[in-house]
Amino acid sequence: MFGLSRECALTNAEKYANMQHKMHFSFKSPTEIHKELCASGVFTEEKQKDLAEKIGVDQGTISRIASGRFKRVNKSVLELCKYAKVEASRGYPLSDLRSLLDHQSDTSDPSKKKIINIIGLAVELLERP
Repeated sequence: MFGLSRECALTNAEKYANMQHKMHFSFKSPTEIHKELCASGVFTEEKQKDLAEKIGVDQGTISRIASGRFKRVNKSVLELCKYAKVEASRGYPLSDLRSLLDHQSDTSDPSKKKIINIIGLAVELLERP
């Protein structure tokens, strides 16, 4: 594979796969989101019917989310989180991203370099005061 030993090529492929896995964000669990939505006061400040109209779902959906009876994070939950200013996804600490960039910066693949540069710029922007 391009003059690299099979072991070296596999190692680089594994590193890239690991980088992609680490950069993939995930949603918080429904339990975590429910707790944060309750703490935000969104359910106590507004009637469920009014809340449903504002985010474009039916009142029954709001009722299920308010009581914690939802098993996955879907569009309705995300809309409610957006309205309540509750973060539904897990972020990675900037130190983890910086460490990941340091380990992947020696790649020769142009598409990988492009991704790494974009992430590097994002990290720089996020580190600004």
